[in-house]
Amino acid sequence: LGGAKETAQLAATIGREFDQQLLQSASLRDRDDVERDLECLVNEELIYRQRRVAANRYIFRHALIRDVAYDSVLIQRRQQFHRLLATALETDFPDAVSESPSEVAYHYAHAGDYSTAVHYGTKAVEKTLERSANEETVATCNQVLRWNDGIENKQTRGQQALRLNNLMFPALMAVKGFGA
Repeated sequence: LGGAKETAQLAATIGREFDQQLLQSASLRDRDDVERDLECLVNEELIYRQRRVAANRYIFRHALIRDVAYDSVLIQRRQQFHRLLATALETDFPDAVSESPSEVAYHYAHAGDYSTAVHYGTKAVEKTLERSANEETVATCNQVLRWNDGIENKQTRGQQALRLNNLMFPALMAVKGFGA
């Protein structure tokens, strides 16, 4: 695959389905190189193109192909990919960030930047709470609390944990009752 291997690995870091614009924005390779790499991956039948009005989206032919591509990346490089994606989302896709802060939080957490992950994760918890998606709020909040454990500053970690637990309280009562 040559250079297309790195493009496939970055695409796998996004997920099984990925947007061409996000991939190009996060890639360190030239825009034309990324397009050639995508054509190569389509020709090798590793991914399929899903045409959309705004931009092309792609999907890995099988989830296992995506998993192999993702698992073949060294941990340090994988963290770099996650950081590139989080940065690209913040800079080039502000609407996507406001719609789905959990995606940015996920990438920052996997990049090892737990403080920023908790920031965006808290926004995601607030969005789920606004929609009264109580079970999702509890699950998201528990995930963000695990990321919060990675913050080194004890005072910041404690303040964030208190804030997250305050956000989770009404959702937990709705899901499990007052005794929870």
